[in-house]
Amino acid sequence: MKRNIGTTDTVIRYIAAIVIFALGLYFKSWWGLLGLIPLAVAIFGWCPPYAMLGINTCRAGGKSEQPVVEPQAAEPPAAEPQAAEPQVAEPPEAEPPASEPETSESSEI
Repeated sequence: MKRNIGTTDTVIRYIAAIVIFALGLYFKSWWGLLGLIPLAVAIFGWCPPYAMLGINTCRAGGKSEQPVVEPQAAEPPAAEPQAAEPQVAEPPEAEPPASEPETSESSEI
């Protein structure tokens, strides 16, 4: 598994896990076991929803905690409209004169 949460996310998840465990103990409820989820994510440094959504807040070397956004293909800048060249209409080609159908001159009756 590739790490996809940064230091800030890890700290927040540790704190959330402690708070959820403490509330579970205070109210004597099994709901406190839900604190295992953010604890596990903080320990492993990998968050399944982040992986599905393509989010990665972990930078190599830990220099920045800003979310890393995958670069998308940039669209080429829109070309400025240019003056259209005047189009000259060409006259239609003249059709050759229709030739009369050939008739056979032999009239045999």
